[in-house]
Amino acid sequence: MIDAISDFATWLMDVLGAMVDDLIEILKDVAIWVYGQVTELVVAALEAIPDFDALAAGVLQSAFGSMDSGIIYLAQASGFGTCAAIVGTGYAAYWIRRIVTLGKF
Repeated sequence: MIDAISDFATWLMDVLGAMVDDLIEILKDVAIWVYGQVTELVVAALEAIPDFDALAAGVLQSAFGSMDSGIIYLAQASGFGTCAAIVGTGYAAYWIRRIVTLGKF
């Protein structure tokens, strides 16, 4: 009788262990599915942003074109374009890091 109870308890523990393992696998699959849905949502949101047509229309070109030639020479001689590119890259990297980590460092 005690062997039967012991065998039943062992069988029950095996069944419960298998159920817990299956539940963990289901939760992993749900987490992967949720991650995929969130990723698709972010991609759809980014694709929904319209193109910025002002740069293609030459807004910056017309703004710099109306400057005095001395100012343009000074900006070129001092490396303003390279500096602006480096600072812009830094800001872009900063914001990408903030977005990817959801504001945490």
